[in-house]
Amino acid sequence: MKSLYKIAQSLPHRRFAAAFFLAPLVVAGCVSEVPGDPASAPGEADAHDENTGQIAEGLSNSTVAAAAAASCATASVMGLSFQIIEEGNCIEPGAFAPLSLPSSAHAGSNIFLFIQKPARDKLASLLAANPGKSLTINSMLRTVAQQYLLWSWYQSGDCGISLAAEPGNSNHETGLAMDIQEYSSWRSTLESSGFDWLGSSDPWHFDWVGSSVVDHGGLDVLAFQRLWNRNNPSDLISEDGSWGSSTESRMRKAPADGFPKGASCGPASEPACKASFSDICGSPHRSSIDWMAKQGLTMGCGGGKYCPNQTVTRRQMAGFLASALKLPAGPDKFTDDNGTPFEASINAVAAAGIANGCNVAGTKYCPEEEVTRAEMATFLARAFKLPASASDAFRDDEASMHEAKINALRAAGVTSGCDAVKKLYCPDSPVTRGQMATFIDRAMK
Repeated sequence: MKSLYKIAQSLPHRRFAAAFFLAPLVVAGCVSEVPGDPASAPGEADAHDENTGQIAEGLSNSTVAAAAAASCATASVMGLSFQIIEEGNCIEPGAFAPLSLPSSAHAGSNIFLFIQKPARDKLASLLAANPGKSLTINSMLRTVAQQYLLWSWYQSGDCGISLAAEPGNSNHETGLAMDIQEYSSWRSTLESSGFDWLGSSDPWHFDWVGSSVVDHGGLDVLAFQRLWNRNNPSDLISEDGSWGSSTESRMRKAPADGFPKGASCGPASEPACKASFSDICGSPHRSSIDWMAKQGLTMGCGGGKYCPNQTVTRRQMAGFLASALKLPAGPDKFTDDNGTPFEASINAVAAAGIANGCNVAGTKYCPEEEVTRAEMATFLARAFKLPASASDAFRDDEASMHEAKINALRAAGVTSGCDAVKKLYCPDSPVTRGQMATFIDRAMK
């Protein structure tokens, strides 16, 4: 996990290191991980709905302490967090089981969709039994590395965190908890199926209390301690699952994007997740990414990974569409893509009338620029010949030249926007590789 991590949302932030960030998201005391969703009530004993932001996997060449100082996004330690989850599953298989979401359910791109296996299986069955009922997951698993950031910001008075549990003490670290947006419509179903509603003080929050429930408190701390010792044999700490000063000091020095030596289950253990790529377990886009891989539409980003949270560039977009539609070659159209490995795909989408270039003259394609959600709508509407819609689906695209295509995308069921409740599309936000997989999957089906 040594790639350059990039931000894929543009919202206000407190401070940033230019070498690491483009625009990290603010993490308020109890704000949702889904952009635009309402904040929960302040004054809780834990920041249940922290915003992870839209950072690819973590911060390259940065420590957790540096991430705490430079960002207000818990996704800045995503690389390390994935290793903690994997190591936790090595210690207790099924403790953090990955959840795949159907089309009726949604989650932010950087939410860790992991929960204890019995809870995962029950939730999956409830979603399957209620295909027409929307469910939005605002938060699920949170690792000790993420909890350390919240605790650090609370202690320093940064990032709007008014209250946070000390690492090792949040029930979001145990694989038992989840926060959902539509709590009122799901409450009776969940309560009758083994989930406990926390109450009006935090109405979004549910805990699994059903059959085979196991208290995994401290498991993520133990997983971190094992990872630290594996990578620092001359600076060993106790592997006791308890948060303390020695563990905290090592957490501060730990690499935000993960240790060189990751999880180790031993030769007899099976991997915690069997997916087409090693970094999509728990991603809300996993099923679409798996589908694309089986169709031969993607080979990932290298090293057995897909990089679902990296933003999509215009050249990558051309590659996705040329492969998905099996477009024939086209003449050399643009002057700024010569020599790029995607030049043939760019010429193909241009010849098909999907891309007209990025300047008025139509001579440049801007292959390295990120694709915004508005631009993506036009790409897909043209590529899949989506019919126009008379319905004005969203409130935040009125000034966009892509509004008609955005409405066409919504009418075709390819997107529900970035906030279905508030009818927002977030047209200026960049598109991630995971989101792109879901968009193409829906458009082709």
